[in-house]
Amino acid sequence: MMPGGATDASRTGWYRYGIVLSGALELELDDGDKTRLGPGDIVVQRGTMHRWRNLSETEPCRIAFVLIEAPAYVQHGTPLPETKP
Repeated sequence: MMPGGATDASRTGWYRYGIVLSGALELELDDGDKTRLGPGDIVVQRGTMHRWRNLSETEPCRIAFVLIEAPAYVQHGTPLPETKP
């Protein structure tokens, strides 16, 4: 991700493993919870509405993702729709 960059909020039903390779970034969930991540940190997600932000104004951030298909995440008996930017 480019310095100072951010993604739009999105959600997928897939299992998503994110491994931070370099730089620093922030993962923000739809409830406002924010987690700072750096090289070597691993995130596992499924069905969460989220966005990513590169915390540096000068350094790019690299993160590798492994995606594994899964059925839609079900919350309170209702499948959550995918939301993509």
